This record gives sequence, C-alpha cells and structure tokens, in this order.
Amino acid sequence: MSRIHPDAVRDFPPDADPPMERDWQADCSDSMPDKMTTAPTARERALEQELEQTRDLIRHAPTAIAHIEFATESFVDVNEAACAMTGHSREQLMAMNPFDLLEEGSRALFRERIRMSVAGRPASDQLEYRINRIDQADMYVLLDVRLLYDTNGQALGAFIIGRDITARKQAEEALRKSRRRLRSVLENVGDTVSVFDLEKGGFSLVSRPHSSDSGSTPQEQVDASLDQLLGRVHPDDRDIVRAQHEMLLSGVGGSSLVEYRCRIASGEYRWFNSRRTLVRDEEGRPVSIVGVSRDITERKRREAGAAFMTALASVFQSISEEEILAEVAERVRGHIEADAVCAQELRSGESIRAFWSPQGQHEPAVVAALPALIDDDTNHGVVVRETLPLPLADGSGTVSCACIVVPHCRAGDCTQLFAAICRKPRVWRQDEIDIVQQVAQRLFPRLERARAEEALRRSEEMYRKIVTTASEGLWLTDMDGTITFVNKIMADWLGYDIAEMLGRRPSDFTLHESLADSYQEWDTQTDWNCGRYDFKLRRKDGSAIWLIASGTPLEGSSGARVGSLTMFMDISERKQAEQSLAFHARLLECVHDAICAMDPHDRIIYWNDMAESMFGWTADEAIGQKSSELLGAVVPGSMLECAERVTVRDAYCSGEIACRHRDGHEIQTSVNATVVRGEDQEVTQIVASFRDVTERKLAADALERSHLVLETELMRTTVLRELASTVASSLDLRELSVRALRIAKERMGCDTGCIYLLDEDAGPARAIAHFGYESRDPRLEAVNVESSTLTGRAMASGRIQVRTGSEMLEGTALLADMDGEDPHRLIAVPVQVRGAVIGVLDLSSPGSGEFTRDEMELYQAVAQQLSVGFENARLYETEHRIAETLQETLVMLPNRVPGVTFSRAYMSAAAESGRVGGDFFDIFEIQRSHVGIVIGDVSGKGIDAAVITSLIRNTVRAHAIDGLSPGDVCAKTNVVVNRFTEVESYATMFFGVLNTRSGLLRYVIAGHPPALVVHADGECEEIFGKNLIIGAFERGEFSEKQTLMRSGDRLVLYTDGVTEARAPSARHFYDLDGLKLSVRENARVQTSRLAKVLMHDVVRYSEGVLRDDAAILVVQATRLRCDDRPDTPQLDFG
Repeated sequence: MSRIHPDAVRDFPPDADPPMERDWQADCSDSMPDKMTTAPTARERALEQELEQTRDLIRHAPTAIAHIEFATESFVDVNEAACAMTGHSREQLMAMNPFDLLEEGSRALFRERIRMSVAGRPASDQLEYRINRIDQADMYVLLDVRLLYDTNGQALGAFIIGRDITARKQAEEALRKSRRRLRSVLENVGDTVSVFDLEKGGFSLVSRPHSSDSGSTPQEQVDASLDQLLGRVHPDDRDIVRAQHEMLLSGVGGSSLVEYRCRIASGEYRWFNSRRTLVRDEEGRPVSIVGVSRDITERKRREAGAAFMTALASVFQSISEEEILAEVAERVRGHIEADAVCAQELRSGESIRAFWSPQGQHEPAVVAALPALIDDDTNHGVVVRETLPLPLADGSGTVSCACIVVPHCRAGDCTQLFAAICRKPRVWRQDEIDIVQQVAQRLFPRLERARAEEALRRSEEMYRKIVTTASEGLWLTDMDGTITFVNKIMADWLGYDIAEMLGRRPSDFTLHESLADSYQEWDTQTDWNCGRYDFKLRRKDGSAIWLIASGTPLEGSSGARVGSLTMFMDISERKQAEQSLAFHARLLECVHDAICAMDPHDRIIYWNDMAESMFGWTADEAIGQKSSELLGAVVPGSMLECAERVTVRDAYCSGEIACRHRDGHEIQTSVNATVVRGEDQEVTQIVASFRDVTERKLAADALERSHLVLETELMRTTVLRELASTVASSLDLRELSVRALRIAKERMGCDTGCIYLLDEDAGPARAIAHFGYESRDPRLEAVNVESSTLTGRAMASGRIQVRTGSEMLEGTALLADMDGEDPHRLIAVPVQVRGAVIGVLDLSSPGSGEFTRDEMELYQAVAQQLSVGFENARLYETEHRIAETLQETLVMLPNRVPGVTFSRAYMSAAAESGRVGGDFFDIFEIQRSHVGIVIGDVSGKGIDAAVITSLIRNTVRAHAIDGLSPGDVCAKTNVVVNRFTEVESYATMFFGVLNTRSGLLRYVIAGHPPALVVHADGECEEIFGKNLIIGAFERGEFSEKQTLMRSGDRLVLYTDGVTEARAPSARHFYDLDGLKLSVRENARVQTSRLAKVLMHDVVRYSEGVLRDDAAILVVQATRLRCDDRPDTPQLDFG
C-alpha cells in the first residue's frame, strides 16, 4: 500500500533522523541497486510478512485512512473506509487531488495546517473539516494528520486518519435550535423556569418572570450564590427549601414539590409553588436541578380566607354577645393585619353603643367619624378608605388612618356597622375587603339571635334555679298520670336519673300495691283541700323512703285541669327516730347489763330487769332511791363520785367499782356512765350500765401470775437466741464481747458488766469489753488468777462465784469496793473451752435477793455461748492469717514488666472474709516485646480454689513461654484442669498475648466477661469471645481473636464480682454500664492508679458490702511504634 516505512509515520523535525530509517532503506527501498540478487534472509521475509499484515489491517480498518504525497498532490493509497466516507471508488480517489475533496473553507484550513506542520510550528492534531461527497450530502470529518519524512528530514507526504462526525454536528445543531426555542418559550410563559448547575453551585439559567418578580435581572440571579438566594426566602420556609435541595442531591427522589414564600422587589413576601427535578448525565451523575415555579399568592389568599371563615363559624356558636365580638375582632385583626376592629350600634346616624378592640387613643375620633362615612354613601355599600384624616381628641391636630366599613341595614335604615381600622394609611387588598364584608354579613344576624337566646336563657335559668334550689322534691303529672317533669332532689331521693323517671307513673315508685292504689286515688281527686298524706315510696335499689306529699292542680289556658304539681318532703329521719325509740326501749329490756338512770340529784328513775337480777332490788324498790346509798355501801360515795365526774366534766366515765348486793355481799362491776342533756344543755339524766366482773377479776389475777412465769422464760429464750445469733454472725472477739454485754444490759437488767480474757501465755486476764464504768477506771486493769476477788476465784476454781447484799465477800474486779453504794448482786461466771478457763463474765444487778436456780442456769448458758464464740473467733484469726498469706501469693504480680505499665486491684467478698477467693490475675514477659496477660475466676472458695488457681497460673505461664498461641495455651490448660481436679471444678479465664511494639493483642475468652479496650478519649470498646469454660470438658477447641491497640489505649479486665456488685438497698447491679461510666469519668487517671480507682467506685456503689470477690487488671503498652504496626492485624505465632 505504501512505499514509506511504518516507522516513518510520525512527526519528526526536519533535522532529526527517524529511527531505523537507514537500515530500512538499505533493505526495502525501491531504488535499491539491481545488483543485489542474493536470496532474502529470514529477517527480511518476516519483515515482508509483517508489512503485508499491516497493509491488510489498514485496508479493512473501520476508520478512513489515506496516504497522500505532497509533491504530486495525489493519493498514494486509500482504504475501504475512506471510499465509503466520500462516496467515491478507490480508482476515482486515486485519480483525484486530495484537496478537492474538501469544501473551500476547509481546504484553506487544511493547507494552513500542513504548512504549519512542515515548518515545525505547533498545530492542532485534530481539526474538523467539511468534505464534498459525491452525492453532494454534507459531511463533517475529524482529520488526524501524521507527516512522513525522507532521510534528509524533508516532508514527503502524510497519513490522514479521518472520522465521520456528521451525526454529532447535526445533533449539536439540533441542540442549539432546541435551546433557542426553549429560551423563547421561557421568556413568554407565565411560570418561572430555572436551571441550577451543581458543579458551579449556582443558577445557569433563570427565566424572566421570576427575575422581574424578585426585582433582579436574570444575570444577577445567575451570579447569586445559594445562600444569597435562600436569604430571600421567608425564614419559616428556608428549612423546607433547603431540605428539598438536599433531598434531590442525595438521590432519594427524582422530583419534589414544595410551596414557599419569597421576598420580591417591593419587600412583600409572595407564595410560590416550585417543582424541581434532578437531571443526571449518561453515567448517572447529578449535573443539574431543573425547577418550575409559579406564583400562587392569590390562591393562598383565597384558601386562607376560606379557612378563616370556616374557623370563624365555631366562634358564632358562643352564647355571649361580648364573647362573640371579642373573638371575632381578635381573629379579624390577626388575619388582615389591622390595628383595631370596631362594631357600632347606630340610631339616627349617631353611635349609641360601640365595641372596640383593642382599646386605643384614637377610638373616640374613629367612632364619631365612621357613621358619617355611611351617611355619605346613599347606597349603604362597603366603604373603603385608604387615607382617612381624623382629628385628635385633644384638638392638637389630625391623624390619618385607613379603614373598611361595612353597614348592616334593616328596613332601609343603617342600624349597625362593622369596621376594620389601620392607624396609618395603607392599600387594602380585595381579599381583605371580602373577608370584612363576609364577617359583617354573618356577625350581625348572629348577634341578634345571641341577644334573644341570652334573654331566654336568663328566664329559664331563673325558673330552673327556683325549682332546683328548692329543698322539697317535685314532679309534674299530666291527666293520664304520667310524670312529665321531676326535679333533681326528687330524683336523688329515689336514686334515679331524671330521664329514667320521665314517662312513668307515680304508682311505679310506691312500695305496695295498696299504697299505689291509694296514691292513684289521691292524685286524681277533685278536692285538693284534703291536707297532706304520708307515703312510703320505693327507691331504685329497693329500699324505702318516707315522704309527705301535698298536691296542686295545674290549669290550662281554658281553665281546665291539665295535670298536677306534687311537692314532697322527706320525713325518713322522723320515721326512723320513732322506730329507733321503740327499738331502744325493747333493747334495754334485752341487754345483759344492768341499766340504771338517775336524775341530777342521784335519784334512780329507771331500773331494768338485769339490774334487779344483779343487785337483788326490784324496780319498784329501787326507783326513787339514791344510787350512792342503795349500791355504794362497800365503797361509800363511789357511784356519786362517778356521776359527779360525768356531770361536771361533760365526759364519758368508765371504770371498775365495788357495789353492794341486797344480801350484803360485794360485787365487782365495770361501770360506764354518760349524761343526757336537754335543749337548754342542762343535764336531765345520768345513764349508767353495770356488768358483773367478779369472775373475770379472779381469772385476771391467775393470768398475771402466769404472765410472770412466761416473761421469765421468754427473757431466757430471747437472751440465748440473740446471743446465739451474735456468736453465729461475728468472729471478732471485741465485737462479740460488746454485743454480749449489750444483751445482758438490755435483756437481763444488769447495770454493770465486764468480760475478761486470759492471755494465751497464761498471763493475767485483761478486760476486753465493759459497760457501766469509764474506760480509765483503775478497776479495768489486769486481774491475776491469784486475786481474792470474785473474778480471781472464778478463774482459779472454774466455778461460778456470787455475792449478794447479805454476804460479806469481796466483789468482782470491777466492784471490789461496794461500801456506801446501793445493794447489788454480783456474779462471776468462768468461760471455759474444753475444760480450761479462758475468761470470766462479770455482771452486777441492783437488789439484795438471792440468785434463783433459773438465773444461775441462765448465766451458765450465757458463758457457754461465749466460750463457743471465743473459740470460733480464735480459729478464724488463725485461718484468716493463713488465707491472707495465700491470697497475697495468688494475686501477687511483678513490680515491672518491660513494655507495659499496669495496675491491679483485688477485694474479697464481705461474706467470705478470711477465706481464699477464686479470682486471680497474672502478667508476665513471654519473650522480647511479648507480654502474657491473664485474669480468671475459679469455682469455689478456700484451699481447693487456691490449688486450682495456682495450677492454672503455672500451666498458662509454662505453655505461653514455650511459644504456643493463646488458643493452644487455653486448650492445654483445659486438659490439665479437667484431668487433675475434681469433676465440679472449672474456671472462666481471659488469656491474651500483647505485642508491646505493634499493639497487636491476640486473646481467648473462655466463658469470662467481655474485656474493655479504653481509647484515649475515654470511650470503651467491648471485645468478646465465645469459648468453653476451662476444665468443664476434656476436649475442646479454643478460638482466638485479635485486636489492635493504639497509642493511649488501655485494656481493662475484670471478674464478675465487679459487674454483679449491688448495695443492700439497691435494686440494680453495678453492671457493665456502671464500669464503663466509671472508666469514662476517670479517663485522665494514670494507668498505674486506674485499677484501684475503679475498685473504689465499685465498693462505694455496693456500700462496702461485696457479694463476691472482685478483681480488676488494667494494662497499657508503653512502647508502641507506628512503623511496627501492620496494615491489618497479623499473627505473631507460627
């Protein structure tokens, strides 16, 4: 196809040699001497084959390619795509001048491009040209020119690569026409169209309607920023518009509709309806937002007016005229932005009554001026004044206002007017005028109706007040005997609602049929001067009520009877009083007490049958006698004194007195007396009831003796029970002794006491607790066994020593000198353990009597309880010292571990004090830059738990130092614990290996609570693990996890005793949230102190009472290096 080497198809400057040009010319030039007749080499054949393949590719390429020669201005070769583009055959093209294919303007442009390239000046590599097709159709191509040079750098020709861009040019032309048509439409349409360029961040197009409304040119709106445009939006609507914009940018919806208010050039806010659509490019990226806006101010005003009138309809339901006027005025003022609203009553053109809201200084002038405006308008239509001059009240000048006045006429005369006033001139909108006119048309008819309703209401209210406030019941019946009205008192008496009684007959409420017939006959009688009648009516619940009824006939306009009015009075209390009197009279005869009534002079005026039976005197014999003489021989005057006490003090008197029977023997009686007063509050009677209590008094004496025995036994039981509880709850010698002495003081009545305890080396006994004496009393000094006091004798003999007031023995150690003091009883009781005396209990109590056997046994039992408590306390002390030593060993950590700083805290449970806990922790160096971290909780307490703890710690250390991964270490430890401990032994554990240089933490959590990684800002991140607990199963795999600790991060480990801490008075556990809160609050505390600070918060939350052992371990890497950190966590073990 070409005589030019492919390597020469490039732009080279004239003074440059194309690569491999000489060698190629030496091998392939057509001017090669004929004398070279040697056979082609393999390299030449390969090159020839490659050239042939290149020619085929160019010939069939989809892009037009042509080779031209500048000297002859002709085609050297063209491919099939070039022929198809121009419409000429290959032979036609080979015979043509290449420049003739170009349109005249494109031909000059192409020649200039060639000249610039040949001269070595920069020119555009790709230019668009218009060519002449054989069919005269317009075609645009993009030509890429590559010059060809000879060995001297002279341009011989060029390769031309052409691409058809006719379709693109046609589309661009169509787009330009479409834009011109669109701009023409936008300039003439009523809606505002805008295009917001997202890349620019502002409008690229704004049509003229919106620009003119807003008072700015389209270019000013295009140049404005989004914040400037939002500044014109009403403050209440900015968030809505901004939210629409952000929603479109987020791609949530393709289109959205929003209504908002915007400030125009005049400063007025107008309503706009805006629909905006997000436009994307071919790749789906948002490029612009197209919006169409329409002015909807008038529609909004119409809607607001309709809503206002709808809401105003509820105001017209008000009853009071003043309420209607006040509410209407307030709403109209707010809707049309008026300063005041006025409603006037007129007569002969003058105002006789005016309502003004709100009150103001211009009210008199306006009230006087408004009727004149109506008189000027003979048609009595709506009067609108945008400027109305008014004189000031003081005559100092005038003031201008604006008003809308709507008259209300009746029979051609203007009787009322309604006006809206603005205190300065203004232009009224038509919708505001319409609102005022509509309100006036509805207001005045409603006011007239309100006045009529108010008059009727007052009349009915007065009538109903008379009926409802009457103290009598009332009902009305028609001629058929049907109840047509009943007042509330009558309904309440019978227990019905008023509606339930209407329409029923009076006979429905009578108790018996006979009474019903009587009432029916009485109600229908013609003679209504027969007086009153008592009726017994039935309530709704079935009970009866007594009423006295009186009736009055009701006559119609013709004078004929139309019904009856019946008034009722409740006489139930009177009937009940009559029945009560009869009942009480019978009751006094039936009671089992003797009833006696006396006048103020103590003479008996009533004597019942039981009084005759009790005292032996008959009623005839007793009545008229003085009660003090008839009954008070045993205790003269006792009855008289009782009566006097009741009469004088006006009080109820009760008590027990001894009375005399007719035969002379004594009767113990319980008497209750009270007075009866007349209307003048003078005492008229004294009523007394007597009950024989002789047998009860004898039984009470026997019962009192039994109570003494029971109290003694109860005291013994209480003392021993409280002392046993004290022994069981306390293991402290001093606390046990103090509580025992308190029991002796409070329960046994002792006023002094002391407990001595022998030293373990059989030295003198020392007082460890006492009461009743000052702490510096010399008698509290040590007591030798050889002492002659009761205390010394008790220690020496091992038997109880006592001294009473009748004996002259030495006192106890505390009471060695009793001369001059009140008589006391002293006792010294030895406290023995396994036959050996270890202490003495000394007690004293006031009195001089002998100790009873029961008392001696009680003191002996107290000493035995103390011996048990002392022995338990001594054993506890021994065990506690061992436990503390062992516990310190198990939780002991090295003072320093390279690469980390740490702190730990351990606290035993209050209930387990003195026993070895199951919580443990450990931290140790495995190898350079690797630290092992362990915390765990072993099941159980005591020595067994300590053995398992030691086993786990040593096993973990041994396997970790051997280089095993955390998962393998836990698996090995699980096997050891399962095989070499009891079946029920197990442990929860956290084991991790921390790389102190990279911060990589590999860990295994075996049933243990999650650990916390505390970042430098105090925020906590939980790390979890799901594995079996250690020792529960013989075989088990332990999956390990890993996390990356950064500079400032701290690892917080804890046992369940921390999160399960709870105060006795609290309802909730401390929980993990409590620990996180404490960590955040103490974020600035140094790592070396953080564990103890966290434990302090736990103990404070639980009020010092932990239910389980608690352990906390805090670790922080101090040598972290950013260079050593992997991009992702990598394993540290093989």
